[in-house]
Amino acid sequence: SPHGLYAIAFVNRTATTFTISATPQGSQTGDECGQLTINQAGARGAAQDGCW
Repeated sequence: SPHGLYAIAFVNRTATTFTISATPQGSQTGDECGQLTINQAGARGAAQDGCW
């Protein structure tokens, strides 16, 4: 991210699918949500509910 709070990456890419991950960095490393993910279908993931 522009402020250095998350490292953004494309993972698990194929011709028709992908997952984007946002891994906490710096002052965000202790955030209870942890790594955030979203895929091509809009499915979202996090360490716990309520983070999105």
